[in-house]
Amino acid sequence: MAFKDIVDLQGTHNTRDLGGYYGYRGYKVKRGQLFRSDSIHALTERDIEVLKDRYHLALDIDLRSEQEKHIKPDREIPGCRYVGISITSKTIQGLTIGAPALFEHYPQFALHYRRLFALNKEGSALEGMKNLYLHYVDMESNQTGFTEFIKTVMEADGPVLFHCADGKDRTGMAACYLLHILGVAKEDILDDYAASAEYLEVKVQERRAALHRVEGLHDENLIENICLLGTVRRCWLEAALDDIDKNYGGMDRYVREILKISDGTITALRNKYLEK
Repeated sequence: MAFKDIVDLQGTHNTRDLGGYYGYRGYKVKRGQLFRSDSIHALTERDIEVLKDRYHLALDIDLRSEQEKHIKPDREIPGCRYVGISITSKTIQGLTIGAPALFEHYPQFALHYRRLFALNKEGSALEGMKNLYLHYVDMESNQTGFTEFIKTVMEADGPVLFHCADGKDRTGMAACYLLHILGVAKEDILDDYAASAEYLEVKVQERRAALHRVEGLHDENLIENICLLGTVRRCWLEAALDDIDKNYGGMDRYVREILKISDGTITALRNKYLEK
């Protein structure tokens, strides 16, 4: 089960403590050391004080694209080092699909539309997001990025927060690799991933309401698929894990041979982030 240790911040929706799961040899993941989150560009002054004084955050790992980082840069947290590692999709990088004219004054919805049909030509978010996760697993640049992520977590000199835009896809894969290395069971990893749906529901409902206000937009199926891009479905991470099992010989081999994480680093991560 997911512990769902939500961190009470005003400027984020999906900031959670990964501590509490049972890992390698039954040791628990330490609380207060590893945090997953959505974008922290909108942190309030109170949020910054919480992360600095209560959690003593030492490292902020930003998994967004360079464009995302430029448009909505992270708030600076005193005493916290920033590291940017871009995880992206070849399909999303090359968006060339046009959006309906009714989205002319809604650039964000135009982007969602283009992304939806770039991921799946039929406009199915359910299938398209599965494709996105395969890009996270199979693209060499992302493999390199996740390797850097894991090594950066290993080298942290205090509590770590890692995030993307919504804290669900790129962050979800990063948490999956990290929790697996720490020996957390597959079902717990899937539960932790799926918990994002609960915390992002407010944003999804806001998106749905805004889409219903777009003049001329009457396609409920399109609205639902655009909304689906803003949440998670358990089957998306399952598709990624199935791909790893089928094409890479399982997660243990993927971590060691594709992400090139040594046994020494695995042992060091377990010593650092598991209670003994």
